[in-house]
Amino acid sequence: NLVIVDTNILIDSLYSRIADLLEMSNNIRLDLVGNRYYHHMLIHLSNQFKLKLHVPKASIEELKAFSMKEDRLIGLFDKVHIDPDAWKKEVTSEKIETFVNQIIKDFNTWRPPTNAPTHVSFERSDIEEFLLRHVKVYEKLTDMKGKDDRTTISGHKHAVFPEGGDIEIMLTCANLAGQSLPKIGTITVASQDSDFTHVSRAFEEEFGFAVAKNANQLRQHLTN
Repeated sequence: NLVIVDTNILIDSLYSRIADLLEMSNNIRLDLVGNRYYHHMLIHLSNQFKLKLHVPKASIEELKAFSMKEDRLIGLFDKVHIDPDAWKKEVTSEKIETFVNQIIKDFNTWRPPTNAPTHVSFERSDIEEFLLRHVKVYEKLTDMKGKDDRTTISGHKHAVFPEGGDIEIMLTCANLAGQSLPKIGTITVASQDSDFTHVSRAFEEEFGFAVAKNANQLRQHLTN
């Protein structure tokens, strides 16, 4: 089984590593609860079920771009008081770069075979047509999320659709699911992004990949 790891899981892993860094240096306890532990469970389940993990190129690019913006890193801790001096001392760009490289290594244990012919079942236009068919869902999600980072696609005038990187991840998953990959059975996306989870059944029916928004869902997919 192959699990595609979405960017939000990688960012949670980065959050956890920064929290560990701040805890060790400042004798504080940051409560990491609920979905923030999904990335830990993903590594655990990958060992338990011998899963292969894959980070798409778009997820790598999104993680690296996110990690370079200190305000977004600090924003991960918006519900916790962080001493600015401790942050400045401990959370250096070098440490963040090391964390990012290690995260990509940890969650990218499988790569598509380089000698296999590239098989493209779907084009970006296929994903965009899918999104247009589910426009009501994405309009509601935009109302909930706000219009920052939403995009327009041809055929609809309002910016209510996922970012380009997310559309690329959807396309990658669809094309991997459409291939006959050696020693790969099912393909599941590990994501807490509502752009994936709110239309998960439709993704599975149309493109052949499942979506698991937490460890329990992933375990169910693996044991069914």
